[in-house]
Amino acid sequence: MMKLIRIVPAAILLTVAVQTVSAAGLDTGQVSANAIWVAHMDSDTLRGTELGGYITSQMSTEEANPKFDAMKAIFKFDLRTDLKSVTLYGKGKGKEEGVALFSARFDTDHLVTLVKANEHYASQMHGARTIHSWIDEKKPGKRTYGCVVKDDLIVLGDAERLVKDAVDVIDGRAENMSNAESLPGLADAAKSTFFIGSADMSQMPDIDPKAAVLKQNKAVSLSFSEEGGRLKGTLRMVAKDAETATAVYSIAQGLISLVSLNEDADQWILAMASALKLGVNDNEVSVLLDYPAADAIRFLQERKKLKKPASEF
Repeated sequence: MMKLIRIVPAAILLTVAVQTVSAAGLDTGQVSANAIWVAHMDSDTLRGTELGGYITSQMSTEEANPKFDAMKAIFKFDLRTDLKSVTLYGKGKGKEEGVALFSARFDTDHLVTLVKANEHYASQMHGARTIHSWIDEKKPGKRTYGCVVKDDLIVLGDAERLVKDAVDVIDGRAENMSNAESLPGLADAAKSTFFIGSADMSQMPDIDPKAAVLKQNKAVSLSFSEEGGRLKGTLRMVAKDAETATAVYSIAQGLISLVSLNEDADQWILAMASALKLGVNDNEVSVLLDYPAADAIRFLQERKKLKKPASEF
């Protein structure tokens, strides 16, 4: 019942995960027009925030440094500083239906040499591009596909056809999202946005029946930014009509009220709930977060001490 409240800590957890993942933001010209969901993490922007500074410091501790230094020695790439952004998008639910675009300061020749050393390495031409594939020993029998599109851009995925499609989009041989109707929220991202995601819920199969709020919507978008030391979040839910939007608004309002009145709730849940502001306009419901970045950092610090994931309460 706390799906709405958990969106905030879950997104913070995603931030931590991907950061261990450009200020220019999401380039919809590199996203397929057929994508039904998109998620973009801008690492360069995140590093310039208080929250990003804390995350970076946690990746540079005495305990973490040897692991990242070892990765850097092998791949000639420092995950903490060289990764600019990651864009994930898909044409269906599940990892097999998605691709990842990694923008970073790569030594692409070195990475290709490493991949070629894989026992199950194979390659094929797709137009003028080389599609590399290999089998990770940790995922026996499952082939991964990748293509170096530019010196600072690599496409990776588990489905050969989707990697080829993604390359075609970037090369201008397939329609991109900038030439089609974008998913909601993508065009409204501020310069300070470090995470944005959007999904066409009408095309998403097997939505969790417990996610009553999300289930009622045609589309959902979520973004996070940091401005003036405050973490800003925007959740937009687009319903099929104004009547459904009013129902979604009531459900969300009831959930937040329920949490706020629960004396046994975790203090962080109560604080998050009080920082949320609900609104409804025609067929769109919005949930806005305005929360001190310093408190978000303390939240992460407390979860770390308890050795508890940020999404657990």
